[in-house]
Amino acid sequence: MSPVDRGRIVAAARALIEGDGVDALSMRKLAAEVGVAPTAIYWHVGSREDLLNAVLDAMIVDLPPLVARGSSARARLASVARAIRDQVRATTAAQALAATLGRTAELSFPGQVALAREMQAAGIHGSEAAQAVRAVLFLVGGFILLEGNFAHRQPGSRTTQELWRGLGAGDIDPALCKAMAKPANTDALFDYAVDRLLASVLSAM
Repeated sequence: MSPVDRGRIVAAARALIEGDGVDALSMRKLAAEVGVAPTAIYWHVGSREDLLNAVLDAMIVDLPPLVARGSSARARLASVARAIRDQVRATTAAQALAATLGRTAELSFPGQVALAREMQAAGIHGSEAAQAVRAVLFLVGGFILLEGNFAHRQPGSRTTQELWRGLGAGDIDPALCKAMAKPANTDALFDYAVDRLLASVLSAM
């Protein structure tokens, strides 16, 4: 089998994973998709784990670079934070596959490097820069985790907004209660949190 045929096998496996998840991939199902015997998959690609690693390699190659944008240090750092969040949300199949293979560091590392470069350009160095980079990464990761939890909430489960509407606490500003009873705009909230964090980090220079 030529390298093009191996590429076709990897591409077909990738399509199955992106469509139905890692667990949906079986060598028999893949063989049917490609039009070969299951033994041919093993012969030309290796084990299932070898195939999964090849798929992840292809996914990593296709990831666009994280490019900082903006004319100020704050804007450039914020743009990298947004790009990391956007990339993770757009590559759920790659994230799940990397977690299965124990290769999540390969997906997160480019974002760390991009933040480190911009933090250094902003005049922050050494352990202080490392703390700042990690603070941004934890902020981004926390948002992604919570947004994922909200997206997979059980149908019919109560929300905190509903609980706020029924609180009736006299010691909390009614305007605050009313605002908390409304759904959060997570994009605006993310921008708010990143902006405040970076303002604090850069003001301490």
